[in-house]
Amino acid sequence: MLDKKKLFIVIAAITTGSAAMMAMLTIAAINMNTQRMVLVGIFVAAGLITSVLIYGAASALITNSSVDASDKHTAADSTAEERVAPVFDPKAAQTLMILQKKGRLIDFLQEDISGYDDKQIGHAIRAIHAGCREALMEYMKIEPVRHEQEGHEVTVGAGFDPSSVRLTGNVTGQPPFRGVLRHCGWRVVATSLPETSEGHDLSIVEPAEVEIL
Repeated sequence: MLDKKKLFIVIAAITTGSAAMMAMLTIAAINMNTQRMVLVGIFVAAGLITSVLIYGAASALITNSSVDASDKHTAADSTAEERVAPVFDPKAAQTLMILQKKGRLIDFLQEDISGYDDKQIGHAIRAIHAGCREALMEYMKIEPVRHEQEGHEVTVGAGFDPSSVRLTGNVTGQPPFRGVLRHCGWRVVATSLPETSEGHDLSIVEPAEVEIL
């Protein structure tokens, strides 16, 4: 970024020097003939024009520097606001709404189950599992990432996608890697979420229920 104070000092020095030179030439021209006086006049005019051009260029540089700094500051503030702004994905909320409607998944996850024994939890999970599985089968098509049988040895070749295969255990050297498939992984192939009515607030995954007495 330009230092305004230093730049104006340089401009002042150049302008002062030009003025002094022009004064000296003017004094010397008193004893000169007409032809030489014309040449001196040309030098004086050139000096004045040069000083004006230098001042104008310096002023433009300072103005542009200030505008650029202001634009960068505004862009940085805008980026920071976007980074911290909360994000709402209607489709994600709709998926959660379906799992709540079919299997009451949110109710189960929000419940403190530390006070229940395994038998009580097992009984509750059976209904939740059935409802969520039904929703999954109805609205999403999911397939395994790896089709080998879990527990069998597999090979992970060079250039594998880290987002689709997670390596664990003693990972050293370069691929190909030999290991045991502990989980097949899952990939969403297609979704068929139902259309929602206009004006429906998708942030509400389960409406409050009030029984009128």
